[in-house]
Amino acid sequence: MFSKKIFSVALAASVFVGLPATSKTLTLQDLQDLPSSAPVVRSKDVVNKHHWAYKRLVNISSKYGLDVRNGKKALTRDEAAVLLVNLVGKIEQEKINLSESERAQVQILKEEFGQELTIMAERIANLQASVDSLKGSVSKMGKSDGKTLTHYYGKNFKIGGVLQARYDGNLQDGDHHGVTGKNFSVPLAEFRFKGQVNDKVDYLVSMIPSRSYAGSSALIGETRVGLKFIPNNQILVGQTRLPIGEEGVRSTTNLDFAQRAQIGRRFNGTRDLGVKVIGKYKYLDYYAGVYNGAGQNQTDSNNDMALGGWATFKPFAEVEGYGDLRIGGGYFTGKIGNTRSSVAAYHQDTWGFYGDYKLGPATIKGEYSKRDGFGSGVKADGWYITGLYDLTDKLQLALRLDRFDPNTSVRSNAITEYAIGTNYYFNGKALKLQVDGIYSENKAGRDALKLVVLTQYMF
Repeated sequence: MFSKKIFSVALAASVFVGLPATSKTLTLQDLQDLPSSAPVVRSKDVVNKHHWAYKRLVNISSKYGLDVRNGKKALTRDEAAVLLVNLVGKIEQEKINLSESERAQVQILKEEFGQELTIMAERIANLQASVDSLKGSVSKMGKSDGKTLTHYYGKNFKIGGVLQARYDGNLQDGDHHGVTGKNFSVPLAEFRFKGQVNDKVDYLVSMIPSRSYAGSSALIGETRVGLKFIPNNQILVGQTRLPIGEEGVRSTTNLDFAQRAQIGRRFNGTRDLGVKVIGKYKYLDYYAGVYNGAGQNQTDSNNDMALGGWATFKPFAEVEGYGDLRIGGGYFTGKIGNTRSSVAAYHQDTWGFYGDYKLGPATIKGEYSKRDGFGSGVKADGWYITGLYDLTDKLQLALRLDRFDPNTSVRSNAITEYAIGTNYYFNGKALKLQVDGIYSENKAGRDALKLVVLTQYMF
């Protein structure tokens, strides 16, 4: 509820008081000096070193280079709120990739200090109104000049993107089943244009210039309008990733390995036109969608809609000392083929279950998925187990056992992949290097051994 508010406080305060948004020197006094009808300091309200909020601020902030203690035995609630502003500002500006547990803890802190953040935001709003008024005057001046072209992009307009470079090396030739042959490649080069029409409506346009205009590998990627009229929920209208599986819906920029597990590669990794709802709560996250069912950048080819959803429960969201547990599952159904012509059509139903548990530097996760309609009359299933261990704040070790059966009615045709990798995060996922060794055991073909190296830069 307060994510946008506290980052706006950090960013706006940095502009008005002449400090960086992530600076440690952004203090309570800086905000007190701004004009407001509401007082900032709530005297005698303190967060001592035994308070749960103090401990969480210490643990997360110190991990990412912010000193929340400053030699004090206790903090006022307002001082704690300012420290939270600095932390969120640093996370947003440096694109720090928090763990699920850390994200949940930050969200709880936002709710705990909501009143203090609201007062701070009110002070910033007073000056922001003056700035907006000045912008309006400048805009009118621009329009009065016939030689000046003016464009309105809405609020917080940003141009960004991602560039990935990859090398696949064959150590043992074989059937790689989704892992490309020996070569250098650019798996993703993407530009993103995003912004807000207002506080309730935002937009995103993703373009991938290395691709063609049609099909799943097409020029237009994630392209949608987001509506935020319901607290903790967002409605996405446009072309979005299908809600199938846990890893399958993840962005290509946020994978544990250089490529998805087999069920993610085979069952998802694509988008479609439709409406998707995303909800995020303390103990529950979910998403559900209704789609054309024709696939990415395709005209609808049948009279049926595809629909599905996924829910993830977080039972330890407010429990200290037991780690971070997530358990989820979902279902997706649709029809493949053109029912308006003689082309055969068949149903495609996909079930899935997922779980992960993180305690300290270690994470274990697993997922199972089954599809009826992996072809006309064909059933397929697969699963993977992944183990992650943070050797340092930047270096991570990854292991994965991954099995896929493309036709469960045929014996001895499963493909099993054994992967070991290292992930080095120079600056979170904004700049990272992944090095994976993958051995593919194919019951119906040749085995394979590959080295995959991927680097990623986000801007």
